[in-house]
Amino acid sequence: TFVASPWPSWVVNAASHFDLRPVPRALLDLALIGWRADPELAKSIAAILAELPPAVVRSRLKEVARVDVRGALQTVRCPILALHGTRDRLVSPAPIQAALRMNPQATTKLIHGPHMLLQTGTKDCADAVAAFVREIEAHL
Repeated sequence: TFVASPWPSWVVNAASHFDLRPVPRALLDLALIGWRADPELAKSIAAILAELPPAVVRSRLKEVARVDVRGALQTVRCPILALHGTRDRLVSPAPIQAALRMNPQATTKLIHGPHMLLQTGTKDCADAVAAFVREIEAHL
């Protein structure tokens, strides 16, 4: 997730006009889950993407281009943890970190992994969330 589009809106809007189904699976794997991903996960993602109507993809990309909740982020008064993959080839950590600096309650945890971090690094993500919760509990 992100609080503002990590890409210029014109790039995301332009991408929304392309049918991603013919993109070679190896490129999708590289972008989403990395080269060393579990083959079953890669197969599942490919099946899901093959069934996803192009109109849904277009709609989601257009929403990505429009999203900007930085103002709302400033009003959040509870701790925030953002996980980001160090090998994320779709979203750079810079715009996320810049947006999160708008709220002193926010922190970013970089985890070794690709864009689909929760699917490929479940244990590392769970450990990061558990450590974050312990840190909050220690300050109560």
